[in-house]
Amino acid sequence: MKEKFEVLKCPDCGGCINAALTCKSCMRKYACEDDICDMMPSKEIVPALNIYNEPNYKKFYALQGETEGYLYRNKNPLINWVQASGYRAIKRLFREHKGMALECGCGTGIFQEIHGGIVPENYIMLDADRCSLTKIKRRQNLAAVIRGTNYRLPFVDCSFDVVISHAQLEHLAFLDLALEEIKRVLKPSGIFFAS
Repeated sequence: MKEKFEVLKCPDCGGCINAALTCKSCMRKYACEDDICDMMPSKEIVPALNIYNEPNYKKFYALQGETEGYLYRNKNPLINWVQASGYRAIKRLFREHKGMALECGCGTGIFQEIHGGIVPENYIMLDADRCSLTKIKRRQNLAAVIRGTNYRLPFVDCSFDVVISHAQLEHLAFLDLALEEIKRVLKPSGIFFAS
């Protein structure tokens, strides 16, 4: 578990994070509550989008959380085939690459539940939504769980052998910024899996 936190860096100033989760440069202290480390930047990185505050969007997002199993446990053969092909590819990645792995936009961790909670030893799950991350910790305790943003990943350069973004990129308003960050934290010989 210690190795998972050695790759952390301050999302505000880029400084190193010590074992007490304090930035050595700006001295900002990061909280780790219920095994969820909150590494959100203190300042907004991109302009806030009004859509996230609209009542209909909030209603849609709440319903999505209640029905998350629909797409993942659907009886429709086509939906099952599409989902299963992504899972097979990711399982193969896990078997072949034993280094550090990051899942960006992990949501509630439903993807892990599908394969029986099997995660590589050095696996970090990142999402901006604390409620979703709390659901992950209720399901399993294997992965390190970080609350953070794709627009300023709280990790040092070239940290990960594998970065996974499964059914997440389409939710990002500033895709170019997120992809630049993924490229930054991925090792030169690393693999980026997006679906």
